[in-house]
Amino acid sequence: MFIITPEITDSKIQVLQKFYRTPYYRTLQFFIVHSTVYQLHDTRMCKFD
Repeated sequence: MFIITPEITDSKIQVLQKFYRTPYYRTLQFFIVHSTVYQLHDTRMCKFD
């Protein structure tokens, strides 16, 4: 199973910007949203542990 973490999505954003020179927000939006959601999920789930 492949688990996506905030670190993975952040590194994908960096790779897209560095190697593909993708400055466009719409192109990066998928990864930006997922990174934010994963971070929120992690912080909220930790409160209940």
